[in-house]
Amino acid sequence: MPSTVANSKFEFGFVDAAGNGAVLVKDTPTSTATDYAVIVYDTDDDTSVDLQADGTTDAVMRVASSPGITFTTNTWYNFMIALNENREVRFWIDNVYQGVVTRGPDEATAQGIWLFVEDRDDANNKQLDCDYIKAWQERVALP
Repeated sequence: MPSTVANSKFEFGFVDAAGNGAVLVKDTPTSTATDYAVIVYDTDDDTSVDLQADGTTDAVMRVASSPGITFTTNTWYNFMIALNENREVRFWIDNVYQGVVTRGPDEATAQGIWLFVEDRDDANNKQLDCDYIKAWQERVALP
């Protein structure tokens, strides 16, 4: 983010359908989307970059990053998120493993790449630069 990180929210990951963010509230946690897994930063909650996931068959699950980072402006970060057919979702920040949730999107639900940024104070001055995305998947589902 080239501008202030205060009053901002971003999500990186996978969702089943586009909408107004996948995460409704990070703190409690609650969802706007149905099946998703995202790395989320939301100053309405705190300044931690965390992982939140939800599947139709389970309750939403969130894990805080550990060891985490101090997120700042004008800095490039590498975020990585990985999902498997066992509904486990893991994430990394700057190539450092941060955590796992075990109630990810339902295995039969198609997922699309998701990038989302939101201005939390309605000043419409938040911007998020993404210089590349790299994604791959298995050709067929494993039994």
